[in-house]
Amino acid sequence: MTPKISLIIPLYNAQQYLRACLDSVAAQTVFAETQVLLIDDGSTDDSPRICDAFAEAYANVQVFHRQNAGVSAARNAGLDAAEGEYIAFADADDLLLPEMLERLYTGAKKNGAQMSFCAFQHPYPDKEVTITYPFAEETLLDRDMIRSQIADFMIRDEAFNALWNKLFRRDVIERGHLRLTQGKKYAEDREFILRFLSLSDGVCYVPYVGYYYRYVDTGAIQKPRTDYALRLAEQYRDDCRSFSLLGISSDAYRQNSAICWGGKIVGAVSFIESKLGGRMRT
Repeated sequence: MTPKISLIIPLYNAQQYLRACLDSVAAQTVFAETQVLLIDDGSTDDSPRICDAFAEAYANVQVFHRQNAGVSAARNAGLDAAEGEYIAFADADDLLLPEMLERLYTGAKKNGAQMSFCAFQHPYPDKEVTITYPFAEETLLDRDMIRSQIADFMIRDEAFNALWNKLFRRDVIERGHLRLTQGKKYAEDREFILRFLSLSDGVCYVPYVGYYYRYVDTGAIQKPRTDYALRLAEQYRDDCRSFSLLGISSDAYRQNSAICWGGKIVGAVSFIESKLGGRMRT
């Protein structure tokens, strides 16, 4: 029988939080109807053993051990193995609230949506924030609304960029030959979502806080970077191309995103200067 959902979880050296994540997956109210795909991207800690033990306990869990190739390659491996009617993603250090997958699936089916999405919790070092969206709830947002509301929101705000609080119809992904761009270091989720939206006839907002995004200071994002200008330029170029798939011209994108991009540039410069602490950039 075709699973309702295929849940793809890429992981690399995630042993600190992995058990909690997998416990939250097993606690899903539609867990028995979910295909769980754990993509171990060359971990060198205890993560492979934790994954194997979880798969031994549940027949609907599969583990793939691969050489390290990055999170996009791992997610693509999951997409290649997925059999579910819908696709979901999670990160191995985060938590899914118990009804998340069921509510997203029910909302999508009830409203005839090819993608459904929910609110999420985002903790910061000094506070915890619940991210919600300014869209009509539990109703089909059709192609016109995708373009006029969701795309407009994404131009101005980055709170819609993540894969993990969404459910995607697998037949749309396969029809569009959608995969994440391997080797892309920034905004790969955003690119995938925009490409999916360009193929979608309708989406649905489920007003449920279903995902807990754990703030983890891995050190990588905190290190001073000297390629921030190049990254911003690449994202701008990619955004222009992706939004054009939704019928939004480069001129319209530039006009609507000017304030957002101004903030990114100022923030990037401030962040780098504070991290470098006066050291010469190379």
